[in-house]
Amino acid sequence: MIFCFVFSWTAFAQDKTVSGTVTDESNIPLPGVTVKVNGTSIGAVTDFDGNYSIMLSGSQNTLTFSYVGFKNQEMKVGNQTTINVSLATDLEALNEVVVVGYGSMKKSDLTGAISSVSGDDLLKVATNRPVEAIQGRVAGLSITKTSGRPGAGMRVRIRGVGSTNNSDPLYVVDGVPVGNDIEFLSPEDIQNIEILKDASSTAIYGNKGANGVIIVTTKSGKVTSKPVFSFNTYYGIAEIPNKIDLLNASQQATLILEAAANDGQTLPTNLESRINFILANDSKGTDWQNQVFRQASQKNYNLSVRGGVANSDDSGRQLTYSLSGTLFDEEGTVKNTDFKKYLFNSKTEYQFSDRFKVGVQLDLFRSESGNFPQGIYEGPIPLSLTTSPIDSPTDAEGNFIPMFTAFGNNPALLVDHLKNGNNETNSYGFRSWLEYNLAEGLDFKTNYKISRGATHNKNYNPAYYLNENFNRPLSELYEQRGEFYSWIWSNLLNYTKTFNDVHKVIATLGQESSYSTSSGFSGTGIDVPSDPDLQYLDLAKTFNVRLNSYQGQGGTESYFARVFYSFDNKYMVTGTARYDGSSKFSGDNKWGLFPSVGVSWKADEEKFIQELNTFYTLKFRAGWGRVGNQSSAQAGSDVANIGNYSMQYVFNGTQYQGGTTTNIPTPDLKWEIVESQNYGVDMAFLENDLKVTADYFIEMST
Repeated sequence: MIFCFVFSWTAFAQDKTVSGTVTDESNIPLPGVTVKVNGTSIGAVTDFDGNYSIMLSGSQNTLTFSYVGFKNQEMKVGNQTTINVSLATDLEALNEVVVVGYGSMKKSDLTGAISSVSGDDLLKVATNRPVEAIQGRVAGLSITKTSGRPGAGMRVRIRGVGSTNNSDPLYVVDGVPVGNDIEFLSPEDIQNIEILKDASSTAIYGNKGANGVIIVTTKSGKVTSKPVFSFNTYYGIAEIPNKIDLLNASQQATLILEAAANDGQTLPTNLESRINFILANDSKGTDWQNQVFRQASQKNYNLSVRGGVANSDDSGRQLTYSLSGTLFDEEGTVKNTDFKKYLFNSKTEYQFSDRFKVGVQLDLFRSESGNFPQGIYEGPIPLSLTTSPIDSPTDAEGNFIPMFTAFGNNPALLVDHLKNGNNETNSYGFRSWLEYNLAEGLDFKTNYKISRGATHNKNYNPAYYLNENFNRPLSELYEQRGEFYSWIWSNLLNYTKTFNDVHKVIATLGQESSYSTSSGFSGTGIDVPSDPDLQYLDLAKTFNVRLNSYQGQGGTESYFARVFYSFDNKYMVTGTARYDGSSKFSGDNKWGLFPSVGVSWKADEEKFIQELNTFYTLKFRAGWGRVGNQSSAQAGSDVANIGNYSMQYVFNGTQYQGGTTTNIPTPDLKWEIVESQNYGVDMAFLENDLKVTADYFIEMST
């Protein structure tokens, strides 16, 4: 009995607390480092200052320190109670992992043509549009603005125009296809962007990947004991780069007198007196470009907080969070054209254990914009170049007046009317996901997102009278309202296994469903009050012929698989297949199969290449694939649609209002198929400081 008592007391005495600090190679504390006791589930996480504390008992004598981007390190405890650790950077882990369709891979294992841009690179450009920030950074990627208006979208083309219907690429945010723009994101919220260029890499997106795919990964919080706040702002000035040098009033007055003398004509009395006054005073007259254009400002504010907490008794349980808000205010270089955008993004993930985690993400978007001048000949921009500097925009009382010297409307009046337009868009997106490790190397993930939004566009054109040619006897109010809704749900199984340190297999099996619908109406009221508080369609005295309305819906169902195999880390092959069904097609044309295959050879792993001491990296790639484009058809294209209800018909001597068919039914319409081949080489020299990538591709659409 005494022996047992002493033994028990001795075992208890072996319990001890080990603490210390974890830093990087520059002696900077690392928060969120996982500290685990080997062979147990006991663990801890370092706090914001890199400190940790963990209880050991019995024979537990080895600690493992792990952190993303750093090499794991094991430490024997022995009799130590304080263990400070410096983790070494894992350069391969930092630089080699890229996001691909429905997963991620080492960059060195890729068989397709994929380019990457980091979030830090996006912030080197003063813009609120993530797509604009990658302009000029990726070979084969062309980015231009759709127009010069503030808030205008971007036209993105990957390897040129791939379709006569719609050449916009597909955007995927955090694993969810979101359509053809990412205006709801701010560059400050993005961790990295991948651009998938060839069919062997985009085929897993099937009917949506014909024009390339841009994959966006947003920032997440890290496990720390303190939140990390970040504020980013910039201010900019925009103006037209070169004003056109035109004649001033005195110069044009001189030419008018010379022209009249050469033709033997006499000028009208009122014009002649004005010209004489201008010449006597050497008047410069009106600079109509200054009446239309201005020096505009751009302002952007972003505030974010990111962080996380961990259970000190169980390192497998932790919570990460990210909150970000952005205000973007852009003035147009044309007066009374403005654009504002408000963004909010939140992302929270809770890990219950090493095998199970869930997350939710919310993004809110609101934009406000005015009208933009239209008209190639009669808009304020072209009129600012053709209107005579002898004329004035207003009289002494500030009222707009007609042009006397030349025929045309008053550009200043047209610009002033732009202030009466307002276009609003409000939307939100909510995403939730669940990940579960079913077995070693086998993971399941389900991802669901809904998006809903509404548009409200309003434009008031006041009544005015300049002369018999330029007037609007009655005011007009145009108003449009619309709404849209969509959801997408994907389910994935991912399997990763390495056999005998030589054979590496990564397999993905997935299913995805999507649905979208939109509807709206618009109308124009005549003779509406000028008071902004009374500008509603129900206060109009008359209306135009009819209201316009629209409604549409569609959906897809998809099944896909991908298998990657690597032998001896030298020879890689990737095979992908996706089977898509779209509601836009009918009969036997509803479903389409889109396969691809890619191979690569890491020549730098061969001994005879290494003996050259020339290449840091040398890899050859080749790929083939077929992808679809469902934009070749509109929903309901297999049936005839009726429209143009303002048409008039006469039956038995009586006039009736009716409609006509607006399209010819095309029930045999099929998928647009894009088939491509890609051949590429990746090279790096001088310890990876000099990198060269070259691709040759052949692409054909049918």
